[in-house]
Amino acid sequence: MIFEEFKKRYARDELPDKRDPYSWAVEEDFREWEAAETLKKHYQRI
Repeated sequence: MIFEEFKKRYARDELPDKRDPYSWAVEEDFREWEAAETLKKHYQRI
C-alpha cells in the first residue's frame, strides 16, 4: 500500500488489519512514513 492510500484509510479508520488507528504503533508508523515522504519530496526538488 502506498502512503497516500494508507493516509486515506487511516483517516477513515479503515486499516486493512483492523488495528486501532490511534494506537502507539500505528501513530509511530504514520509519523515515520510521513517524515520519509516529506524528505523524499524535498530531495526530489533539489
